[in-house]
Amino acid sequence: MNATTTPAQLEAILVDRTKLRPSPTNPRKRRGLDSASLTELAQSMRPPIGIAQPILVRERTEVVDGAEIVWYEIVAGERRWRASEIAGLAEVPILIKQLTDLEVLTIQLIENGQREDLDELEEAEGYEKLMQQTDAEGNRYTANTIADAMGVSRATIYARLKLLDLCPEAREAFYAGELDASTALLIARIPVHKLQIEALKEVTRKVENDYSSSGAVKGDKALSYRKAREILQDRYMLDLADAPFDIKDAALVPKSGSCTDCTKRTGNQPELFDDVDGKNVCTDPVCHAMKKTAHVLALQKAAEEKGNKLLLGKDAKKLIPNWMKTPEEHLQDHGLIPLDAKVPGDEQKRTYGQILKEAKLLTPAKDTGKAAVAKTIVENPHRTNTMIETVNIEQATKALREAGFEITMKSKASPQQDDDKRAKEREKEKQELAVENLFRSRLFDTLHAQIEADMLDPNSDTFPKLYRRLAVQMWEDADYYDTEDMVALMRKYTTLPNEQDGEKIDWQSHIVEFGDNLPNLTPAQHLMLCIELPLLVQEISTGNSSYEAETMLEMAGELGIDAEGMRKEVAAEHKATVAAAKKAEKTKPKKAETAAAPAPAQKVRPAATWPFPTPN
Repeated sequence: MNATTTPAQLEAILVDRTKLRPSPTNPRKRRGLDSASLTELAQSMRPPIGIAQPILVRERTEVVDGAEIVWYEIVAGERRWRASEIAGLAEVPILIKQLTDLEVLTIQLIENGQREDLDELEEAEGYEKLMQQTDAEGNRYTANTIADAMGVSRATIYARLKLLDLCPEAREAFYAGELDASTALLIARIPVHKLQIEALKEVTRKVENDYSSSGAVKGDKALSYRKAREILQDRYMLDLADAPFDIKDAALVPKSGSCTDCTKRTGNQPELFDDVDGKNVCTDPVCHAMKKTAHVLALQKAAEEKGNKLLLGKDAKKLIPNWMKTPEEHLQDHGLIPLDAKVPGDEQKRTYGQILKEAKLLTPAKDTGKAAVAKTIVENPHRTNTMIETVNIEQATKALREAGFEITMKSKASPQQDDDKRAKEREKEKQELAVENLFRSRLFDTLHAQIEADMLDPNSDTFPKLYRRLAVQMWEDADYYDTEDMVALMRKYTTLPNEQDGEKIDWQSHIVEFGDNLPNLTPAQHLMLCIELPLLVQEISTGNSSYEAETMLEMAGELGIDAEGMRKEVAAEHKATVAAAKKAEKTKPKKAETAAAPAPAQKVRPAATWPFPTPN
C-alpha cells in the first residue's frame, strides 16, 4: 500500500517492505544484526502479531530512467525491518517524518545508545558519516554543530571521533572487550601505528604470576586506567620546553611544520587532552625524534663549516661516561678544556673563551672561514640539551703563547691524589647521609609528640588536616582495588549514576574525579574513609582461607557487634531467596511472543555532586 498520509500527521501506515532502505548514517553495524539475533526477533513478528511498533522513516526520491521513484530511509527500526523478511512479512508499518541529516543521526544515536547494541566506535563512525554530508544550506557538518544538536560537550564528540584513529589491532582488542573506551582513547591519541601497538601490548598485558604487588590475580589486567594513563603519558608524550630545537621552526622538517601549529600538540586540541598537564606537550615521539635528528645534523654541518667539531650521543658519552667525575674533569682527561674554565696563572682571572676572543683566535679567517683554534662542542649526555664548548688544551695554550699570552699548564693529578679526592667525597656523602637520617628521626619524633599533645587539646585543628592527608594518600594508593568495590564505597560519599539496560559508564573517570575532589570531604568522612579502605579488600571473599575478614571480625568484636549472629541471619535470608527463585522459575509461564516494546526515553545520568554531601 502506498503512503497517502502527510508526514505532519505521523500516523502509522503499511507499505511494501521493499520500499524501505537502511540509513547510511545508522551507527549500529556490528551488534544486534547477526542472524541469530534477527531470527529471535522475527519469532515475535509471526502473523497474526506482526510489528507492533512502527518503523520511523523519512521520504526520499530518486530519478531512475527518467521516472521519479519514492522510497523510505529507515531512521529507527532497521532490526525490525530486517527481521520482518525472516518473519515473512510483505508489508511493514511506518511513521513518516521530515528530518534533516543531523536530526536523523541524533535519533539513531539516542535510540541505539539506550540499548547495548551500540559501542563507542560505532557511535564515532556515525559522527564521521554525518560530517561527510552537508546541511540544507550546503555547509559541512562539524563536531561543534553535532555537539550543539546532541546536547553534549565538544570534548565528548572529539573523544569519540578520535577513536577512529585506532590501529586495526587496537580496534580488534576493543571489539573483544580487552579495551574499554577510556583506555582505547589513550591509545588512539598516539599518532603512530607502531607505537599504538606497543601501547596496546602494555595496557592489555595480563598478570602472569600468582601474586602481584598491585593486588591483581593471575589472568587479570596488570594496569588500571589511571596507571595506564600515567605510563602512556610518560612514555609517549614529550615536554616541548625541553626540546633542543626551535619548536617554531617550520623549515626544520618541512613535512611536519612547526610544533606550535601542529595538531599533535596538546594545546591545539584542548578538548582531547584535558587530562594532560600543560599545553606545550608533543604527542608524537617519532616526529620529535626526526626534528631532533634534523637539528643535530644542522648543528654538525654549521660546526664543520667553521672548522669545529660537534660530539653528540654515543660520541659524547665516550668523553663523559658517568657522574663519577664532573663533566669538566672528564673532558680534561681527554685533553679538552671548557671555554668558561679559568686560565691558570692569569691575574685577571679570565676564562679561556675570553682570552681566545681577545686574541681573535676564535674568529674565522677571511680566506679559510676557519678560526686558528677549533672548538669541540660536546653534548652533556646526562643533562638535557646542555652543550659544553671546549678547545684542545695544548692547541689553545700554544696559540695563546704565540700571541703573547703566557699560560701555565695545570699538572694532571696523580692516581694517589685521585684516590684521596674520592675518599674525601665518600666521607662527605657518608656524613650528609648521617645528617639526613638524624633529621628524619627527629622529625618523626617531633610529629609524634605534636600529634600526641594535640589529642588533649579539643580546639586543635591537627586531626582534620591529618585525616585529609591520610585519606588522599590512601586513595592514591588504592589502584589495586577492584573497580566495583571502589564504586560501591564511593556511593557512600557522593551521588553516582546507575547502570541500566546495559549502558556503559566510565567508572575510572569517576574514580579519578572522586580522588580530585576528595579533600572536600568532612573530617569525619576522611576518618571513615581511612578506616574503610583497608577493609575493602576483605569485603569480597575469594574462597581462599588465607583472605578471611579477620580485621572486620576483630573490629566487630571491639564494637560489640554480633558478627556470627549476622552470618547466620544472612545465610537464612540467602537460603530463602534461592528457594523463592527456584519456585518462581518452576511456575513461570512460557515467554510470550510479543512485538518489540517502544524505545524507552533517553536516560539522563546524574552528575556527581561536589562538595560531597554528608552521608546519612
